[in-house]
Amino acid sequence: MKPPPHSIETEQWLLGAMLISRDTLIKCKGILHDFDFYREAHQLVFRTLTSLTGEADLLALSGELEKRGELDRVGGNKYLMELATAATTTVGADYHIQRLKDLSCRRQLIQTATNLSEKAHDLNNNVEDVASEATKAINDILE
Repeated sequence: MKPPPHSIETEQWLLGAMLISRDTLIKCKGILHDFDFYREAHQLVFRTLTSLTGEADLLALSGELEKRGELDRVGGNKYLMELATAATTTVGADYHIQRLKDLSCRRQLIQTATNLSEKAHDLNNNVEDVASEATKAINDILE
């Protein structure tokens, strides 16, 4: 079985860009969700980084993760340092945001198709209901 579409490098780059640019952080916060990140550690970092109310730098991120007891779950300070150096510029942030959204949509479509396939195979389900659910689910993903 193929792994779901994802790009760890894109996720790392975006998280790194968010650490070096408040504008990129604000832009990502307005467009992305934690579930757009494939790796659970990256979901945690994104969720924590976007919840910071003051400075959103490496020190603040590390401190907040430590306070929440999640620093080790994301790979510790060593991994946070790797993220901080994953992006040396924020040029291209729009491209990386769109790439991450695209990969996330693909994963969601795959999951939705799997769920719909199970419902379509169940002869107790009304075919019009399954088709209606399929349309709604796909439109929700693409919005």
